Amino acid sequence: MNWKELRSNFMEYGRIEPSNEYKQGVTVRYKTERYPKNTNGVYILTDEDDNVVKIGNSKCIRKRFDILYKHVRNTTNDKIRAYVREESDLKVWVYKVDTILHTVLGYPVEYTPIYGLERHVIYAYEDEYRQLPELNACRM
Repeated sequence: MNWKELRSNFMEYGRIEPSNEYKQGVTVRYKTERYPKNTNGVYILTDEDDNVVKIGNSKCIRKRFDILYKHVRNTTNDKIRAYVREESDLKVWVYKVDTILHTVLGYPVEYTPIYGLERHVIYAYEDEYRQLPELNACRM
């Protein structure tokens, strides 16, 4: 699947904007209802000109945007917040991925393929643009 086809499967979830509401200086405005807790997905962050600046994944999209990007300090979150404060709001696009239940040794085991899917999305982006998105530190 080429990049344009792949990209068209992501739904706009909201946008990360500068804000004085929170200590870290950003907030998230949702375009749709927030996903229920534990909704897995791969996400793309784009600037105002629809340029991809970050591709990532989360086992809980709601937590990723409600808590981690708004409140938790670490290298990645800090870079994203600095980008939003200094460069541009970021649109959030999500492709939801179901949790899979499989019985292993008689036990129900849940898992998600988001890590492998994120890798393929990054590879498709790289094939199209010959580089990683600006805020992706490395290939998965």
